[in-house]
Amino acid sequence: RNPWNEFECGSNYARSMAAWSLVPTFSGFEFDMVHGMIGFDPLQVPEEGYRTVWSLDSGWGTFTMAPGRLTLALLAGELTLSTLRVPSSRADRVTGVTLRSGDPEAPAAPVRVQHAAGRSLAFPDRVTLAAGQELIVDCAT
Repeated sequence: RNPWNEFECGSNYARSMAAWSLVPTFSGFEFDMVHGMIGFDPLQVPEEGYRTVWSLDSGWGTFTMAPGRLTLALLAGELTLSTLRVPSSRADRVTGVTLRSGDPEAPAAPVRVQHAAGRSLAFPDRVTLAAGQELIVDCAT
């Protein structure tokens, strides 16, 4: 039996928001608006990579893991961060962070980072992403 099954709808219906609740769980998504922290730590990552969607009241986007790179893309809205929590498998291999605008010909701007405890990358100067921008974390392979 589906735990979100609503028998008043013919016993074949899942409430849309309840069904989506597994996405943040499997992606290890965490967010703290007060402290400006967003993070991901997926339960399983295939060798070819991983991609998930995330959504907040201020915007939404994607998080992608590829060999040697993590990408936090903002597709709509605005997001201000002081901390990015990266997957535990990549935390000690971060080599640099850049912010890329929506213009593919514009160079990516380096972002100052302090390695905080555990999986956290702290930004001494808050980073604000606008729609179309990406925060890229390069990792040693």
